[in-house]
Amino acid sequence: MFGVAPFDLFVASATIGTLILLLVYALATIGAAKLLFLSGERQVARWEVIVPFLALVVIGYTLFRNVSAGWYPIIAALWVIVGIAITFVRNAAMRRAGEKLMAEEGLAPGSGSQP
Repeated sequence: MFGVAPFDLFVASATIGTLILLLVYALATIGAAKLLFLSGERQVARWEVIVPFLALVVIGYTLFRNVSAGWYPIIAALWVIVGIAITFVRNAAMRRAGEKLMAEEGLAPGSGSQP
């Protein structure tokens, strides 16, 4: 249809998706570390900060070894930028969603459920 072989299309979409997933894993790890170690009362031991740090090292190395020249990293970066822009535009909705998720997990002050 677009003059692209099926295998080439799969390689392109799989590479772009993998790069985005690795970046999202890194951002989720940073967010979890911030929540667990830097926001108010700590729920875990201080030495456990090494776990997210090591995870970021592995994710960073994997990204470094798999980002090649070409369009795939650029397209992946554009998708991430679009997602971040939507987050900033819909900031109030994103904040409510985050607060609701924290309350459901028992992480928010005054939440009804206890782990």
